[in-house]
Amino acid sequence: ARSDRSGVYVDHVSLDKSKQMGVLPGQNNYQGSTDTSGLGLIMECIADSMQWIDRSEFLDRVNMTLSAFANTLGADWNLPRSQNGWLPRYFNVLNGQLFSSSEGGEWSVMATGLFYSGAMFVRTYLSQHDTSAAGQSIISLVDDMVKTVR
Repeated sequence: ARSDRSGVYVDHVSLDKSKQMGVLPGQNNYQGSTDTSGLGLIMECIADSMQWIDRSEFLDRVNMTLSAFANTLGADWNLPRSQNGWLPRYFNVLNGQLFSSSEGGEWSVMATGLFYSGAMFVRTYLSQHDTSAAGQSIISLVDDMVKTVR
């Protein structure tokens, strides 16, 4: 599942309609997942390549997801990073805030790595399949994000 608000993916879904994303904040599916978002970015490339979605939808979706992790969605979004640029594994898909169980610096090397694998997959895919201004902007966004991790 993917948040329409932030483009962040969750690593689980509820078949109970009262607990599905978009109902009430704090319910089941508001737990954003860094590693799942990386895998989601790869799947967006596959969906574009297979022509399951339009190129404009693909560009919009990956731009939104990457913008969430770059903290450029807007003033009401802030996804914290460690001093070395590592990301938390779980956070709120509506605003980027850590859940109380994640506070105190629980940064995930594995989740960060999987996210950046997805981001670099998007970068490589776009460099080979899209020369539009939107595609080049996304490539630049990924390049800037990679510089934040040490």
